[in-house]
Amino acid sequence: MKLFGARVDRVRTHAARFPRSFWIVMSGEAIQSVGFGATVPFLALYFTETVGLSAARAGGVLLLFSVVGIVAQPLGGVLADRIGRRPIILGGLAVGAVAVLAFSAASSLLAVALLSLLWGLGYGVFEPAAGAFVTDVAPRELRTEAFGLWRVVNNAGFAVGPPLAALVIWLSSLRGTFVLAGVTVLVFLAIAWRALPETRPDQVEGEPPARFREALHDRLLLILLFGSGIASFIYALFESALPVFLHEERGLSIATWGIVFGINPVLVAVFQYPISRWSTRHSTRGVLALGLLILGLAMALVWPFESLVVLVAAVVLFTLGEMLQFPVATAAAADLAPERLRGSYQGALNLAFEGSWGPAAVIGLALIGAGHGGLLFAAAFPLGVVGALVFLLLPGGRVHREPPPVAVEPARP
Repeated sequence: MKLFGARVDRVRTHAARFPRSFWIVMSGEAIQSVGFGATVPFLALYFTETVGLSAARAGGVLLLFSVVGIVAQPLGGVLADRIGRRPIILGGLAVGAVAVLAFSAASSLLAVALLSLLWGLGYGVFEPAAGAFVTDVAPRELRTEAFGLWRVVNNAGFAVGPPLAALVIWLSSLRGTFVLAGVTVLVFLAIAWRALPETRPDQVEGEPPARFREALHDRLLLILLFGSGIASFIYALFESALPVFLHEERGLSIATWGIVFGINPVLVAVFQYPISRWSTRHSTRGVLALGLLILGLAMALVWPFESLVVLVAAVVLFTLGEMLQFPVATAAAADLAPERLRGSYQGALNLAFEGSWGPAAVIGLALIGAGHGGLLFAAAFPLGVVGALVFLLLPGGRVHREPPPVAVEPARP
């Protein structure tokens, strides 16, 4: 009992290092992630099995989500810098809730395409604004931990999604999972509307408005974006192409994949925070390179081996890679950003994620539809090596933006 009490006190001590506003966003993210967990693992299967799309057309719909994100991510980042974090977060959640709820009634290619555009717009503007919010409220030395905690609450909620989706499917159908997801987004919207403060730093008089192209002139950020884009490409194979490949080419049941996939969010919920704390003490480029190599290796294991044991091992290994990769990349973008461009830098990083995710889904599902899915996963490790080499172009130590020099008048004799 004393040991349990000591652990509770330790958790409270760690939690107290972050302000209340941070935990408001985290609570909403946890609830919203339950809905994502009930839909995202089955999204490609929903398009092919319920709506009746071919694998290639399903990939095209997923590409639309990514394409609108390419526009929405930088737009959301710049608007968060110019207007504020709160209105963009609220607007993105409202649009996303409408789109997800409407998905439950979609029954044609046109309907799911239009709703994917709407969902991509809402989530696209929300994400960089929320990232800028976390950057504003989290102390600089705790940012990697903060973004790690974000993934913890996301994955803890996400882990609840698949079994809850199974219950909803048993009681109604796969369409019911989108009703569940829409309700969770509405709950987050209500929390944000009531309790979320505005955190955008005050603009200095005479300072020009934020422009997205300013972020793209940062060489270190461009290196980070290139490597992160490769990581996102490999992640998309896991999230969108792998379940269809396992079902159609390996004969794995949807229920079995749901159980195996559920290992991922559970591991992240348990181990992400200590891994993020470990990452803070090590070189940014080294952690990013290691994480990407592990991601590529995990996906490559799926190609030559067909046993369930190897699949489980690949999912565990992949989860380790993503825990090293994504919070550190997000914190690096936050640390590189000038104060007035925090939203724009988050938008640029998310643009790299979205810009790679869609093409990976299209290429992956098209190859699977042609019966050549194995080639896709065989290429994952070489891609990981290329991405790791890109990350090694970053400077050693922790990546950060040096403060501008302060002009000091010479002392008068």
